[in-house]
Amino acid sequence: MASAIPDIALTDSVISFSDLMDSVIPVSALMDSVVPVSDLTDRVILIRNLLDSVIPEIALMDSVIPVNDLTDSLIPVSSLMDNVIPVSDLMDSVIQVSDLMDGVIQVSDLMDSAIPVSALMDSVIPDIALTDSVISYSDLMDSVIPVSALMDRAIPVSALMDSVIPVSALMVSVIPVSDLMDSVNPVSALIDSVMPVSALMVSVIPVSDLMDSVIPVSALMDIGIPVSALMDSEILVSDLMDSVIPGTDLMDSVIAVSALMDSVIPFSALMDSVIPVCALMDSGSPVSDLTDSVIPVSALMDSVIPVIDLTDSVIPVSALMDSAIPVRGLMDSVIPVGALMDSVIPVSSLMDIPIQGIALMDSAILSVP
Repeated sequence: MASAIPDIALTDSVISFSDLMDSVIPVSALMDSVVPVSDLTDRVILIRNLLDSVIPEIALMDSVIPVNDLTDSLIPVSSLMDNVIPVSDLMDSVIQVSDLMDGVIQVSDLMDSAIPVSALMDSVIPDIALTDSVISYSDLMDSVIPVSALMDRAIPVSALMDSVIPVSALMVSVIPVSDLMDSVNPVSALIDSVMPVSALMVSVIPVSDLMDSVIPVSALMDIGIPVSALMDSEILVSDLMDSVIPGTDLMDSVIAVSALMDSVIPFSALMDSVIPVCALMDSGSPVSDLTDSVIPVSALMDSVIPVIDLTDSVIPVSALMDSAIPVRGLMDSVIPVGALMDSVIPVSSLMDIPIQGIALMDSAILSVP
């Protein structure tokens, strides 16, 4: 039990993996700022929902995170102690994580075989996420995907090889993930199922290559994460949360945004269900092309593209070109993200939902509220 976990996340100057929710567990929302998660309960392997009623703000907060309880299905985390949690060793096969001790949280090893973190109970989690000074993994939700190792502090991940075990290591500080390979197992931290992450370069976390076959990337870092390339075959970007995004709402269903050219494109939210893109609002961004048919988002050219929420079902984002794209959360399911080119892309989290929608469908454009 932790009463006050300042900086729960992998932080480093620019990287933090706030939530690693994958498998059958979609993260309802990834809020930025100060999110008190009152309750995050999960049953066997998935986190059904993060409701606002019970859970005021589901997401990763940055600053202080008091995690009261971290409970999992097969293997619950006994406790998360406050103060920069130092986790010396977390070995899980069918066993639970005894506890996460405080003091400069470094997770030297986190071995999981079939252990999903059932739930994260929090009375007040103001900042569940990745913070820059100390790394802590606030949320580690795995279904049947083990996290081989979660390194903290100044953790250079030379290689992340996953055969039966996903994320071998997650380095933070100047997180250079030289290689993140996944064979047939989903990486709770970053990959899901059958998707090899070529490389996650972090320094200002540049993800050089993120290849997904049939699985989305569970999580990408936040705060200063430049994703050089995000190649997905069958994975959609469910959610792109951003704090500097004044956008109205993007409801998409069967159509992708061909291209979004803009100097500053704030996307408040991209909600896709059975509704077309309600609107693409921009504060001062001229959308050069917004085609709705069955085209994926060819490219998002922008000097600074803050995407608050980008939810796609079966729509692949060809490329997200940007000089500084802060992506708060990336939830993918069955939509391939062609490429996320960016010099500085903070990806709060890449959540994968085992459901696939259609695509981005835009039929009307509303004005920014």
